[in-house]
Amino acid sequence: MLYRKTKLGPMWLVIRQVMPVLVGSVIFGRFMGEQESAPYMLFLMAGSAIWGLFANPLARGARGIEYNRSLLTKLYLPRLILVAAQMTAGLMEGLFLLLMLGATLGYYWWTTGTWEGGMPSALPAALLSALVAVAMAFAMAVWAAPMVARARDMRYALNYVLSLWSFITPVAYPLAKIPPQLRWIAAVNPMSGPVETFRWAVLGTGEPAWRQMGISAVFA
Repeated sequence: MLYRKTKLGPMWLVIRQVMPVLVGSVIFGRFMGEQESAPYMLFLMAGSAIWGLFANPLARGARGIEYNRSLLTKLYLPRLILVAAQMTAGLMEGLFLLLMLGATLGYYWWTTGTWEGGMPSALPAALLSALVAVAMAFAMAVWAAPMVARARDMRYALNYVLSLWSFITPVAYPLAKIPPQLRWIAAVNPMSGPVETFRWAVLGTGEPAWRQMGISAVFA
């Protein structure tokens, strides 16, 4: 169970996952405004949800061997199982943001009478984007877990890399806002495709990034 040894318990799930989106919406929403007819809160929440399906499972899965070091001394277990089991907690965090995204879409529909979501026919693209993001998280967690188990510094390095990676991924801004001379970064960023395609599928904003999705699938 997540946060079972904390006093706030499941409230940490709300604080860690929802508060950054709410604060970001207030701070950056004034500058970004609506993004192709979608309210900025929904825009940011959709980007954060698909990013959470990648970053949270990766950060937790990379510690799968470290967390189970004593267990490995007593019996043999495939390392892949340890990584996958540890990733489930991170997946719960990402799925929580997806639920919040659905609730927020329902709230806008109820209060404004306007459906801010995308077409139902695009939902398979959203599922594909989520699967690619989770597959990349698993692949990278399997690669990182032995290094994290050997050196604690690698855990902090991974968290730093993920924080920096989130800034160069179009989570809080659309791909169109990137200057043309810097778009090569998005072209080689394996998370650009899932983020842009997922947001197009659930909100109808932007365009699906199929080329980047292909890069992401190869990367995974």
